[in-house]
This record gives sequence, structure tokens and C-alpha cells, in this order.
Amino acid sequence: MEFFIIAIIILGFLTIIFVPNIRIPRKKELDNLNCVIKEKNIDTRFLPKKFDLKLSFVKDFPEEYIKILRKSFHLYNFLPKDIKEQLHGHINVFLDLKGFHGHHNLEITTEMKVTIAAQACMLLLNRQSDYFPRLQTIEVYPQAFSSEVTTSNGMLKEQVRTGESWSNGRVILSWSHSKQGISNFKDGSNVVMHEFAHRLDQLDNNTDGIPTKHFGDGETYYLWSDVILKQYQKHLKKLKKSHKKNNKTLLTEYAGTNEAEFFAVATEFFFEKGKQLKKAEPKLYDLLKDFYKIDTSLWNLK
Repeated sequence: MEFFIIAIIILGFLTIIFVPNIRIPRKKELDNLNCVIKEKNIDTRFLPKKFDLKLSFVKDFPEEYIKILRKSFHLYNFLPKDIKEQLHGHINVFLDLKGFHGHHNLEITTEMKVTIAAQACMLLLNRQSDYFPRLQTIEVYPQAFSSEVTTSNGMLKEQVRTGESWSNGRVILSWSHSKQGISNFKDGSNVVMHEFAHRLDQLDNNTDGIPTKHFGDGETYYLWSDVILKQYQKHLKKLKKSHKKNNKTLLTEYAGTNEAEFFAVATEFFFEKGKQLKKAEPKLYDLLKDFYKIDTSLWNLK
């Protein structure tokens, strides 16, 4: 009997240590939350699972943030109203969960945090999100930065980068290039969306262009891998022909680096040039539309 009591005490102690974030809300708190959800007509399908994150999602979105998005993130101005409101909730949660760190004496401003969060959260729309788990801090450089990369023969060399996403949870961005990506929203180039697409891909610890963690069944996995591989090979052939004839392809040459970069670049084009991507590569577009649960070809971008 004494052993049983001691075991219960130890189990309770371990629960306190290893599960510190679990909080059972009181009935009054739940009632208040439900009232806010009802008043704001929030679609509960897209609310986070955890109670505290739900509170973040439903809280008022500062007018200062809206002014920043209208001015700096031009794509925001053309989003449907319901998408804007959902995006506000995701940004609230993202900013409560993630930290920002500036390199080379860069002072992190509210504009930086809000616009980076908005672009990252575009990839989370119309789903119940886990907000890029394992990622705690976004590191920001003023300009492009140097990074050591391993060459095909195993040698290390310095390479200039505008963004990086590491499987250990680090996302690194150049602010000048991040800002450029939101000021010109129809060029198919967006370094923030690119790197956060890698984050979705890396959740299974494989950066291979197949974001396995988001697939509910094996059939979806095989469909995705089949389409991505075929579309990637198709893109490589187009690049080869374009070099001979000096023509341009819709997706960039960088998309031909490997399947992971192909997925990330395709994500940029999906959100910024949806109509063009749908017309040029309908199978790829449909794959991304099903994954991101949104039809960007319907957006009337001007």
C-alpha cells in the first residue's frame, strides 16, 4: 500500500515537471472564450487545440498591426475579409510563441515581426495549426549573410544567403530581402514563404520536398511524392530547353536544385502568382491547393 502511495506521489511530481504547459481552464474561462468566439464569428475549425493559444487567437488584433500590413505587406490588401481575419488570429499566436533576434546590431521592430509573421502564417490558413513546432526564434540579418555549406565533394565553403531553414529549428532571414519580397508581391519571389515552406517540409526530419507530417494517410503521401517528382523532372527538362533557346521558365532555375527547393519555390509562386502557376502547371497547382487548402488563383491581385 505504501509503495502504491509513493508511486502516485512520484507520478504526480513527474507530471508537474515534464508537463508544465497543461492547464485545465475553469468553466468561467471557457464560457468567456466561447462568448468571444461567437461574437467574432470565428470558425472553430481553425482554432489551436491548446486553451492558451485559443486565447491568443481570438484576442483583438492591434490597429497598428493592420496599418503595417496595409502599408508593407501589399498582398494583404487583396485578401478576402474572412482570410484576413483568420490571418490576424494566426499572427497573434505566432508572435506569442516565437521570438526574434537581430544580428549585426539590427534592432527588431514591430514592422519586422508583424510582416514576417504574416508571411509565415499565410502557409497555415484554413487548418488547425501547430505553428512550426521546434522553432522558437527567427534570426534576422540586415542584408544577405554568409553561411558555410558542404559541397558535393565534402568540402566546406562560404556562400551568400538570403534565408535558411535548419532542421534543428533555426530560421534565418535577410531583412532587406524579406522586405523586398513583400513590396513586390507578384514576382513569385518571397524568401519568408520559401524558408517556412522548408519548415513544413522538415517536420519529419527529411528535407525532401515531401511534407510527410501533414499527410493523413499513405495514399496522400504516394500521390504527393509521385506528382512532385514528376513535376520536378519536368521542370529540369524545361530548364535544359530554355538554356538552349534562351527562353525563361515560369519557375526559377533555383527550383531545379533539388525536390526540396522545388517545393519551396513552387510555394512562393502559388501564393504570389497563383493564376499563372495554375495555367502553366495545373497538376502542381492542384497539389499545392489541396495542401495549403486555399485557391489563390481566385484572388484578384492588381
